[in-house]
Amino acid sequence: MKKQSTKSSEVVFQPKYEKRITLQPKERPDMTLPYPYFIDEKGGVGRQDFWKGKPLRLQGFNPRNVSGVVKGTIGLEDFLKNPKRAIGMFPIFEHKGGAFFTYGDPIQTITVK
Repeated sequence: MKKQSTKSSEVVFQPKYEKRITLQPKERPDMTLPYPYFIDEKGGVGRQDFWKGKPLRLQGFNPRNVSGVVKGTIGLEDFLKNPKRAIGMFPIFEHKGGAFFTYGDPIQTITVK
């Protein structure tokens, strides 16, 4: 387990994963760069102190900004085998309440550590 510091005096323990994948969405037309997603090897979205469960877990990627599974959708398992395949695609996430959604910003870069 890995210790994570928080703003309060409380200490949060999180499991230490072997692999972390950073998804950086494309810069928006107004020149803002969206906050990146830090994905663990089980699809969990890191930095829940920021996200607060929206999103909670990566489910896969769509080739277009549409909801639901379409031709060319990549599931989580396939993504984890070859993360770079998802560049230019739109991430499909699950919220903590169980709802699925596709974010409107395509992924521009992917880093695996």
